[in-house]
Amino acid sequence: MTGIILAGLVFLVYALLIGAVTYGWYSMPTFRSSSEDFSTPVSVIVAARNEAGTIGSLIAGLLRQDYPVNLLQVTLVDDHSGDGTLQQARHGFSGSLVSHQLLELSGTGKSGKKAAIDYGIQNASGRLVITTDADCSLPKTWISSMVHFYEQYHPKMILGPVRFSPSNTLFGRLQALEFMSLIATTAGSAALGIPLMANGANLAYEREAFLDCGGFAGNSAYPSGDDVFMMFSIKRKYGAAAIRFMKCNPAAVNTPPSESLREFIAQRLRWVSKSRGYSDPFIIAASFTVYLTNLLLLIALVWGIFSAKVLLVALIFYLFKLLIDFFLKTEIGLVLISSGDNEKMTQGLGFNTGRIKILGMGLSNALIAVSGALTAQQFGFADISMGIGIIIVGIAALILGESLFHPKTTFVHTLAIIIGTIIYYVIVSLGLRMGLAPTDFKIATALMVIAVLIFRFKRSENE
Repeated sequence: MTGIILAGLVFLVYALLIGAVTYGWYSMPTFRSSSEDFSTPVSVIVAARNEAGTIGSLIAGLLRQDYPVNLLQVTLVDDHSGDGTLQQARHGFSGSLVSHQLLELSGTGKSGKKAAIDYGIQNASGRLVITTDADCSLPKTWISSMVHFYEQYHPKMILGPVRFSPSNTLFGRLQALEFMSLIATTAGSAALGIPLMANGANLAYEREAFLDCGGFAGNSAYPSGDDVFMMFSIKRKYGAAAIRFMKCNPAAVNTPPSESLREFIAQRLRWVSKSRGYSDPFIIAASFTVYLTNLLLLIALVWGIFSAKVLLVALIFYLFKLLIDFFLKTEIGLVLISSGDNEKMTQGLGFNTGRIKILGMGLSNALIAVSGALTAQQFGFADISMGIGIIIVGIAALILGESLFHPKTTFVHTLAIIIGTIIYYVIVSLGLRMGLAPTDFKIATALMVIAVLIFRFKRSENE
């Protein structure tokens, strides 16, 4: 029992973390770039090693930028390439009017991405430094959007949006989905004032801030982390408010997904290797929570293999969720949702909302009947008083889930209700463990629902 409560606590903390990050993402306004009058000198720094196959495409993207040429400088630092990367770069810049410099790290006695970026910044002249990777593809509005954001808000560091290039393989699409969640976490945490991640494929910071923070001093022993360690340095020096995420599609940089599982694992191992250098308490706590949650999910999977009952319950649970998601995405499902959200609009579209309401009540009663049957089968008996107060519990779970996740899609909406239910029962279990009387939970639940409703009402007024 103690193990189940501890696992519930871990999932509760994880749900709160995801809910907070989700709130941060949705509370962040989308930036609209429209300025054409710029005054900030920019230095784009690219560290490249054995990127002969992609460096030409990157340079073409840099030369297509709509940012004023007189304010732009491109610095490419070759990190001991052996495939002719530097030669390809010279060919790409030939005849260009953009100020550029091609540097070689081999003459400095150093190696690695951090050393290359540091060397590039030391030789840069721009006030704002923007970094990207040699295998990225850039929209022509990339630099102008970043600079417009900088000139409007003047942050010390800008976390730019990054996404995976479109892929036709299932493996590539799964990576894109996972990477999307990482970028959302980057944005949401930054909006909350606790930046947790950064991505060097689209990152900007003031050159003066880089130098004032001592560059990468203190973490040069770690091969990766030029982005995250720089973010933490700026946070320590200037505070979290000096770091902002830029939610802007015209500034989004595309990077290719890993082509094989071996390459994917090697990439993740590089990312993990820098975690030993973390000292920020927020990222340590968040990383530990995510690790424990995934470990518990793995344990539950193994447990389900050896316990047919656990596996059956899990399969029934996910089957019902998927069926509900599928139904709510059909035409009649969307009409059912709209009838609850805006009955007059649904009537205006020619639908009989009376029949829709009957359908909704029929479906809800069918689900209640199935739940009751499963409960009776699980406990071996049924009692008429077992359902007393369940409506309040359902409302509490619904409000908790929606308040944490602000769902915008059907899948997230149903998932939010499920997680809200889990959170509610974890709170109940903790209360019982603390010695509270079971009869006290009805009034406590009612008070919790009222408190959350007041909170949501106040927040909607502020928005």
